[in-house]
Amino acid sequence: MFLTVPAAADPAKVWLTGAYSFSDELGGFRITSASGIGTKEDPLIIKEELNTATPVTLTIRATKPIEPFGKAGEVANGVMY
Repeated sequence: MFLTVPAAADPAKVWLTGAYSFSDELGGFRITSASGIGTKEDPLIIKEELNTATPVTLTIRATKPIEPFGKAGEVANGVMY
């Protein structure tokens, strides 16, 4: 008797850095690293491997409270370098 198991796609990984999370959940590419807090002195650097020549979407979410004039890295202020 043989059991067949459907092949599963690689699960999307969520990368946390600064006050944001970055995800490849919509597919077409894979994030390989994420670093920085999003300031001019420590910019966000997201490295990706593209799996397709078609457009892809990087999903970005705030993971900390939103404060428009707050300190980058401690809160999501909407300004990312």
